[in-house]
Amino acid sequence: MSFVIVAVALAMATGAPVLASSQSRAADSSWDETVARAMAEAKPIVTFAHFPECPNGSACEAFIKLAGHPASQRRLAGVIFGTRVLDDGEEDASVAVHGPDGTRLIRWTGIPDALEFSKMLSSIEEAVPHIVTSYRASLTGSTPEATRESALALLAFGYELRARPILESMRDSDDAENRQLAAIWLERLDALRAKRLPAEALLEELARDGSSQRVRFEALMATGEVRLATGRIDDAVVSFSQAFELSSDPSRERQLAYDARLRAEQAASPLRGLGGSGAVVTGRRTFWPRSVPSHTARVEYRLDGRLIATSTTAPFAASFGFGRLPRRHELRVTARDKHGASLRVTSVVVNDRVDAFSVRIVEPSSATLSGTVDVVVAVSVPHGLRVDRVVVEWNGERVAKLHAPPYHARVTIKPQEQGVLRAAVGLEDGTELEDVRLINAESMTLESDVHIVEVPVYSGDGSALRRETLTIKENGQSRPVDRVIQPSDAPLLIALVIDASFSMTENMLDVQEAAIRFVEQNIEDEDRVMVIGFDTQVRILWPTRDRSLIQRAILSIEARGYTSLNDAMLTALLQLQAPGWRRAMVVFSDGLDNASKFTAGDVTDVARRSGVPIYVLSLRPAPPVGVPGLAKKSAHWIFAARTELMRIAGSTGGKAWDMTSLARLESIWNEIGDDLQRQYLVAYQPASSEKEWRSIEILDGGKRLRAPSGLAVAPEQPAQ
Repeated sequence: MSFVIVAVALAMATGAPVLASSQSRAADSSWDETVARAMAEAKPIVTFAHFPECPNGSACEAFIKLAGHPASQRRLAGVIFGTRVLDDGEEDASVAVHGPDGTRLIRWTGIPDALEFSKMLSSIEEAVPHIVTSYRASLTGSTPEATRESALALLAFGYELRARPILESMRDSDDAENRQLAAIWLERLDALRAKRLPAEALLEELARDGSSQRVRFEALMATGEVRLATGRIDDAVVSFSQAFELSSDPSRERQLAYDARLRAEQAASPLRGLGGSGAVVTGRRTFWPRSVPSHTARVEYRLDGRLIATSTTAPFAASFGFGRLPRRHELRVTARDKHGASLRVTSVVVNDRVDAFSVRIVEPSSATLSGTVDVVVAVSVPHGLRVDRVVVEWNGERVAKLHAPPYHARVTIKPQEQGVLRAAVGLEDGTELEDVRLINAESMTLESDVHIVEVPVYSGDGSALRRETLTIKENGQSRPVDRVIQPSDAPLLIALVIDASFSMTENMLDVQEAAIRFVEQNIEDEDRVMVIGFDTQVRILWPTRDRSLIQRAILSIEARGYTSLNDAMLTALLQLQAPGWRRAMVVFSDGLDNASKFTAGDVTDVARRSGVPIYVLSLRPAPPVGVPGLAKKSAHWIFAARTELMRIAGSTGGKAWDMTSLARLESIWNEIGDDLQRQYLVAYQPASSEKEWRSIEILDGGKRLRAPSGLAVAPEQPAQ
């Protein structure tokens, strides 16, 4: 079988090999060399055909530079590409894709702009593995596999009408795997188009008894995708989790299943109306349980332990306020029958890190108990990690050892018996955490740690900081230093917050490349990076150590929409709540916030409480400066907004740069990297005070060090 596939075109960088025209290509040595290399490396060939004249300032020249940018090159690693002059008779510039054997497969006329090119890159990254597999299969005579991968490449580019006949033909294949895969993919296409569930009996059968692991994996993924599209989010999480468990590690399939499960988990919430994982919850909200037992008579809502609402009518909704600014709250929802017995307890923490590892004994809620007591344990696990066990103990004796949710147990407590109820969670990577509850124990106490806070501080000259030479002044009064945590002893958790509004179109590639180089040069294996792209909406890659995921997230940011800078910064601050980590936020923006729900003052308030150093790279817009309809005021507004950003950065112990061009972009990123290598954590016990806000000054041998100007240490108050 000859290799035949359709792919999206890409273009070559400045300095790329100039290929001969198609009329003379067969005899041209440069083309022969390119084809030989493509066949050896099993890579598609992409050409950009342009007019002999490609003058400065033309769309032709702009596109060649665009394709040649290092950030574009990172996304084009799977292809071989070059430029060529138009053949005689060709009337317009074009991009074309050739198979590794040199056969031209498809051609698009015209020159794409930056946004179109970015979308092309996304498609090609998805399609290249299928193109390569199809080509290799054709070389070995594996016709079923070559046909199958051809259809998948077409689907990756959105060519459903071209892929469908191939899939239909696969249904009559002698190869069982091909027949089953075709049935799955066709059913998925039809179900997604009609927003209906696929033939679940068929998919369940193939997920269980499919002829290969590939068939079983695809059946689970198809079910999950359609369930997610039709609102059955919890079921989608189950399907994607099963696909994740089925796939080998590491593999492309495992990554696809992980990404899909993450999307579903972000959309899932046990309470409707609160938003998905990572949502910022403020103001008055109305919400209700996603589901309750059939004989539920009432549902109670407790916020941070305080009963705030009771509903006795389905769907058992409640409405109350979380305050104007986002704060961490625990919301516990208890469904009870007509006798008051607890049927189900759901615990949700809002405005918390999505990857936080936590364990909470949510039931029993009373501290005075006897008889048979139901124990409910809520566990939150970082993405990518799994629970190995949950152990429940009463006074040191094991009551239950659980390996899968729901984490429920029963313990028998004698009248007036005092004791400690303990729930301990162990993850597969060895991490452990526990929660304890005193029962019938007015006279008992648990040992507790003294309240210690950690303040980020920077060594100005790079010399090591020592506890003996440091002085902390809180509200002007000296406080003893508990300990100094060295940069090498605490991992780094950093948020890269990148403006993706439409005004970033021309500068996006430079910003992406600089951010990727920063990660490559400054992030260690134990560190975690969160990527936030913001335009009208805020989009997040949750904290991860995976360099390939980080690069992919940065490169996938596309310039579009307005600028919701304040919302993005607040989201990042909530996700950087991580004691024991060195933390930082790096923000790049070129515009005035014009789409946020929150104000700059809100960001200032939350930033002051967070203890997170903020680095701001602010690029001034090219003249003329203006906001439509407000030309006279816009210059003043932009100046005021930038001044506020600079002030926020300084007050948190970070830095700010007001740039007129990108000339120093890479050197600034390098400066931030060097700065983070000198970030220490200084721990101390705050003084007792009725005031929440404390001014902070840290001295090393009498010399003032850069640190946040203050911090908030009082416990949070319940929302009103």
